[in-house]
Order: sequence, then C-alpha cells, then structure tokens
Amino acid sequence: MPSPAPIAALVAALALACASCASSHGPPAEIHGRLASGGGFLGDWDFYPATCAVHNDEVVLIENNASLKRIRLVDRSRMPSSRNAKVDVHVAKETPTGSVDLVFTDPACVKSSLQGGPQGYSGKVSLDCTSGQGGHVLGEITFSGCK
Repeated sequence: MPSPAPIAALVAALALACASCASSHGPPAEIHGRLASGGGFLGDWDFYPATCAVHNDEVVLIENNASLKRIRLVDRSRMPSSRNAKVDVHVAKETPTGSVDLVFTDPACVKSSLQGGPQGYSGKVSLDCTSGQGGHVLGEITFSGCK
C-alpha cells in the first residue's frame, strides 16, 4: 500500500492545478446595452450582445450562439488619426453574394474607448450614425472582461 505522504502531495498538486485553471478563466464578461438599426442598407434590427471574444486587436460582440449577427470593434489606438474614431465599428450585412461590412469610423458619430489588460478587454462604444440609403444606427454598449 502506498504511503499517505505521496498521495497527499498528489492531491495538493491537483488542487493547485485546478485552482490556477479556474483563476485563468475568471468570471464571465459583463456586457450591457444595445445597438439598433432603422431602415436603409442595414435594415431594421436590435442587437443585444450576450457574449464577446477577442481576436488580436478586435473585440467581437456576439448576440447569442444561434445568431449570425456579430459586431466587431477594432482598436485603432496604435494608428491614431484625427479623422477616425479610436475604435472602428464593423457591422456585417448578409447579401446574396456574401457578407459586406459597413464600417463606422467617423468620430462625429462614433464615441468609443477600448482598453486591454490581464483581466481582458473592456470599453464602451456609442453610435449615432447614418448607415446609407436613409438608415440610422443608434445605441451604446459597455463591456468588460472580454477574452
């Protein structure tokens, strides 16, 4: 029969490994707000993000797993410009020939902030923009803990 000391050491090592796994994932992201589109090229819809993911310098807001609607927030702080917002907002529109991104970059209609760190990305985006063909996109979303 094995000695209790090696078994206790193994149990302690496994407990420590499980604790570090749990702490690396952390709590789920917090997301609040909505964006709405009225008419025009993008059509009529409301977007209530439920989760998010991070890819390089982008935060992808996702409504739910069943929805194809996603909004990408692209950090432009490494390439600042007085003519563009700090965060580009990409809204995808499905067309018969594929997906087309409508990109909002005008600082007059996009107010945004985006910060990354060990706890994930956090930020805020507010839109009050025309979307072509008489359409309008309006709303505000805040988020934290996106990984």
